[in-house]
Amino acid sequence: MKKPEIPINEEQRLEELLRLNILGSDKEQAFQDMVELASAICGMPISLITLIDENKQWFKANKGLDQDSTDREISFCAHAIHDDGLFIVENTVADERFYDNPLVTANPNIRFYAGMPLKTVNGYNLGTLCVIDSKPNRLSDGQKKSLILLGKQVSKLIELHDKKNELNIKNEKLEDLNQLNKRITEIIAHDIKGPISSLKSYLNSSVFKNANTEELKNTFPLVRSNVEGINALVEN
Repeated sequence: MKKPEIPINEEQRLEELLRLNILGSDKEQAFQDMVELASAICGMPISLITLIDENKQWFKANKGLDQDSTDREISFCAHAIHDDGLFIVENTVADERFYDNPLVTANPNIRFYAGMPLKTVNGYNLGTLCVIDSKPNRLSDGQKKSLILLGKQVSKLIELHDKKNELNIKNEKLEDLNQLNKRITEIIAHDIKGPISSLKSYLNSSVFKNANTEELKNTFPLVRSNVEGINALVEN
């Protein structure tokens, strides 16, 4: 068995994988629809959307396979991400790279594999959209074209998934701002409106209107204190 080599841009590729917040995310119907469609078009019992991290290949969506992941060193997709086009193995037992691979010699007994790399807008291959059969097989030109197009659509879904996460984060920040605004409103209502109301009530009262000059003079420090307190709250 030939283990897949590590891409020369592996560090940046893994950073891209983390940036997109797709690894370890929940199953999503849009991705599941893609593997169902790929399987139907290519006539294959197994179809996967895989993401290759440092040690494993994870399945974002899968049809015909119950596992959530496999080791990277036995992964067909880890070979496929080295190029941008379709990676096809028509008969695994006749291929010296894969004939003794555990995925060939045991369940799921892979005999045919075709994977389309999932390239991001920044040019990194994160994994593949692949189809698998338990017997040697071939793809027609139309099936190859369809798998390529579906792979490109999956790449776009991954980018949209990241945008959705960004939107959720922005919504959370907006909610925090709304809570802050609510708190500021409460402060205005309680700490500012209260003193102003008290001051207005006093200035409109008969006590103030009927007070002599000396009494008004003695009242001014209280008025000033209230006004300065309100001004400090407004400044804060």
